[in-house]
Amino acid sequence: SIPNNSETIINFETKEFDSHGAVTTGAAWKFTAPISGTYEISAMVEFNSGGGWAVAEEAFLVVAKNGGNVARLVGYIANAAHSTYVALSTSPRQIKLVAGDYINLKVFQNSGAALGLLNAASTNWISIKRIGN
Repeated sequence: SIPNNSETIINFETKEFDSHGAVTTGAAWKFTAPISGTYEISAMVEFNSGGGWAVAEEAFLVVAKNGGNVARLVGYIANAAHSTYVALSTSPRQIKLVAGDYINLKVFQNSGAALGLLNAASTNWISIKRIGN
């Protein structure tokens, strides 16, 4: 459940691949860089329909490094009232990390009530890969 009007760390509970044991799951979900370098982050989350969205209500994903927000990855602003699903999908984003730095992904929504994310790994996922020094 994602509370209304609050940035919340996303717990991507299931690990498909974690070659370095770098991912901590749970409410304090994070990826800790095992090696210094440039990492590429891509992600997607999808809210269930909840109680609906009003004009100008928004949702967004933020990447945080060592506890501080670095960048808004993707955002959504409702142009019309509706009660359908809202998906946030990012383009790949690069971030430099030193071994021991950690990142997490936060989601925000202000639809007026707490909203759940769909219970499907195909619509709620994160990919982090080291691409260089």
